[in-house]
Amino acid sequence: MTKSRFDIALLAGIVAIGGAVAPAPAQSHFAARLTIESKPVGPTITPQKPIWAPWAPLAVPIIGDTNGDCVVDLIDLVYLSAHLGTSDRTADFNGDGTVDQIDVDMLAAVFGTTCGTRLIGDTNGDGLVSIIDLVFVATSLGTSSPQADFNDDGIVDQVDVDMLGANYGRHVGLGLLGDLNGDEFVNIIDLALMAGLLGTAHPGADLNGDGQVTMIDADLLGAQFNTTSGRDLLGDINGDQIVNQIDFDLLAAVFGTNWRQADLDGDGSVNLIDLAMMGSVIGDVAGRDLLGDINGDWIVDDVDFGLLSAVFGTYWPQADLDGDGTIGLIDLALFAGADGDTFGRDVLLGDINGDCIVDTADQALLAAAFGTAYPIADLDGVPPITLSDLAILAGAMGNECP
Repeated sequence: MTKSRFDIALLAGIVAIGGAVAPAPAQSHFAARLTIESKPVGPTITPQKPIWAPWAPLAVPIIGDTNGDCVVDLIDLVYLSAHLGTSDRTADFNGDGTVDQIDVDMLAAVFGTTCGTRLIGDTNGDGLVSIIDLVFVATSLGTSSPQADFNDDGIVDQVDVDMLGANYGRHVGLGLLGDLNGDEFVNIIDLALMAGLLGTAHPGADLNGDGQVTMIDADLLGAQFNTTSGRDLLGDINGDQIVNQIDFDLLAAVFGTNWRQADLDGDGSVNLIDLAMMGSVIGDVAGRDLLGDINGDWIVDDVDFGLLSAVFGTYWPQADLDGDGTIGLIDLALFAGADGDTFGRDVLLGDINGDCIVDTADQALLAAAFGTAYPIADLDGVPPITLSDLAILAGAMGNECP
């Protein structure tokens, strides 16, 4: 097992932000230093240098979170109840213009979920796992704070610290590639956000991880246009890399409507076909769809290993690779055998996005990354992506999973 990036013994009770123990908003510009055992960790923050970057957060609130506190609870239910029959946009979760029973049912489906459900480690809902989240978790150790209890076991402890450590630096646009605002749907809003950030170093729009927002990132987003989490991992409507009761209840809540996130077959309506598709995949996790890909980003890598290591010896279904109800040595062995695998090389040759068919979407992803070392689209395993990869994809066009 690898050592945690952040140790509970170092964090407990000794984290200070500007002399006060408190989390800070992502856009804060106040002077601060994170201190562990009297040693500075990370950057010293000045009024001219914000905590992680001078960029506004991109992520929207999670479904049901009307007050933006990153947990769906009774406060949100009270707010929703007070606005029934109105056109209040905050409580209109499916965006149909009216706060009604559908919105009530959607809130009930996600009751108790947090921003960390959408992105492990994101305690404040800004769509990025950063030092702000680390401070919040450190100051929540030993409590039952739902925002910092990523494995939902009722206590904030070393497991949660390690889960955050594994996901440190990640953003919502990597869970569903291109979904910059975290609404589980890659659409015109994400495209507009990307267009406005071209030429910057905004971490939330850097899809290929090269430190800059360029046309490569824009093309990757374009290749994913109109994709939803529920089709990325079939049935995973809320994008937490597991198909479970929450997803089923969300689908049931919007049954008969055209809410895109629950339209699993993409026919423009949430109907019996979608319900049947959901029934066939209940219990699926990304880590068994592509063995070892716990975070569902189409590649088995160090982030997945960090998550598995964090929950080793416990039970967190997303990391239960063999499905036996515990995270143990078998899961570790399965991961070791799959480390470095991608959908496009190791599940179905050419199927870069893991939807079980090699088609124009994969072609667009490869074209976007052509000439780079983007590992997810590297079909021959020899970077960079060249004509060799293009030839492999061309020869596999139309192939489907058995």
